[in-house]
Amino acid sequence: MESNEELRRIHDEDQADRRGQVHPDIWARDRARRGRVEELFAAGAIRTAEDHLHAALVFQHGDRLEHYWQAHELAMRAVELGHGPPARWLAAASYDRWLMHQGLPQKFGTQYRMAGARYVLHEVDPLTSDADRARWDVPPLAQAEAIAEELNRQAEAELSGAGRGEELPDTIAAIDLPDLRVALVSISPEEAIHMPSAMPAPEPLDDELHPLPAYLPPGLELRRLGEGYCAVDPSGQFQVTWIELLLPAGHTLHLVWNLAEGDPPELTSLEAGGRKAAFVARAWSAVSAERLPLIALRAGPDTCWLVSGRLAQAELLAVAASLPSGA
Repeated sequence: MESNEELRRIHDEDQADRRGQVHPDIWARDRARRGRVEELFAAGAIRTAEDHLHAALVFQHGDRLEHYWQAHELAMRAVELGHGPPARWLAAASYDRWLMHQGLPQKFGTQYRMAGARYVLHEVDPLTSDADRARWDVPPLAQAEAIAEELNRQAEAELSGAGRGEELPDTIAAIDLPDLRVALVSISPEEAIHMPSAMPAPEPLDDELHPLPAYLPPGLELRRLGEGYCAVDPSGQFQVTWIELLLPAGHTLHLVWNLAEGDPPELTSLEAGGRKAAFVARAWSAVSAERLPLIALRAGPDTCWLVSGRLAQAELLAVAASLPSGA
């Protein structure tokens, strides 16, 4: 049985759009490809193992949980029909992506994400062995972790010059404050991995000392939020978050913006209790679909605060201004 030539062409276009410079209209092109694959599936035109593999890869590049699950089912069918290692790997990778985008540990260890400015291997289920991975043509866990470190080495080499004042090639805008430089950098849709359910859950504070603001709007309660902090309303929903990041003096704070989401926001300067702060009205986030305002200001000689949330700008600024300063 011959494989579907149109489906092979769709697959090849998907891959071509991701080689080198990612196609600027990749989201729209991905949607069009998925739509056509759905039509071919409904018409019974996806028959061979290769057809199922090609269709699975198109859905792997979707943007919703059901797309990743569809990719998994198609890849599994390709395996059942006798396709080799690429189908087995994609069956594992699509399952990992489906888990990751729910904020859950992945099973095999094929998916990476950004944590701050670093690439990390998304959390992996410790019960999965390297023998389990080998059965699905997934490299050992140590090799997956080494890939993350290599990605970081490459990124750090690129950023090291920019951190000392040189601009990154994809810089959209920058603002210079007396003690802080902030630059907005564009990222491709492929880099802008979004995990809609991956925001950490607010947790009660323990008895240790914590860097807390002197001001909070009435009715909010302090909570821990992953590596940072937040204040929640009576329903438990966070209204403001803050986190202290390492940023040595003279280095640039890089914020990112996905140009597929429209024109980038402006960077402006604000006064925050005697400190200069940078303000961006919409900040891109990998762990939330909301594009909330963000304030950046120095916390100390080698650190800075990032403050974000749903509060009005004046209240957000008041919280930022009341955070401790070691400068």
